Amino acid sequence: MEQNKFIKMRDDEYFAAEGIHYSSLKNMLISPKHYKYCLENPEPSSPSQIWGRAVHAATLDKEEFARSFYLYPEKLDRRTKEGKEVVAAAGEREIVGLEVSDAAIAIQEAVPDLAVCIKENAIFFDMFDLLFKVKIDAYNSNDGTIYDLKTTTDVTPNSFTRAIYNYGYYLQAALYWKAVAVTGNDVQSYRIIAVENRPPFDVAVYEIDQEYLAYGSKTLDTLIDRLKTAQTFDHWGGVLDGYVYTVSKPAWAEE
Repeated sequence: MEQNKFIKMRDDEYFAAEGIHYSSLKNMLISPKHYKYCLENPEPSSPSQIWGRAVHAATLDKEEFARSFYLYPEKLDRRTKEGKEVVAAAGEREIVGLEVSDAAIAIQEAVPDLAVCIKENAIFFDMFDLLFKVKIDAYNSNDGTIYDLKTTTDVTPNSFTRAIYNYGYYLQAALYWKAVAVTGNDVQSYRIIAVENRPPFDVAVYEIDQEYLAYGSKTLDTLIDRLKTAQTFDHWGGVLDGYVYTVSKPAWAEE
């Protein structure tokens, strides 16, 4: 696979290609044991993940949407004759409703810059003698902005800023920033487009500041070092890795 350049590729091709990606690496935040287990035992997509992928495709890659999803405007009853016909017509594609289109339209209206972006391109690159891969949702070469699309239940700052930390989106931002930089393109900002997964499909845009990106980059280096150590010694320790954790009475406990 060619490295250090934007490559337009299908989702199935990307997932089949070699390379460490954010979704697996973030498990190192828990432990090497969790990283190895999740890598060897991928879980099937949840309904919310399928819906999120459908919104991504409908917004950013119409060809991928047509290839992977089947739009059915009504409530589907798989037990009826019509329902069985719809399932047969869909084949291996996931069946989704019109709310996917509503969310995609809301995103495009909220972030018109997406129209001029490079969208759904993969980048493969080496870092610390390891091969990494990312798939960039959108990149605006005119102003150096990377966009990442997230579906969520709550786009309010109080909730979504916690999600950025809890789900490691700041770590993803640092990795994607490095990826675009190795292509020789300028990077000036990293923005997350958060869209509600239910009506009215409100959209909010969050920009990760430089201090948070630096923290993400430092954390990324730590996780990579932890991964290389685990690979070198073939030791995939758990959270405490055999140590006994002594628990003291918390300060807030009543006397």
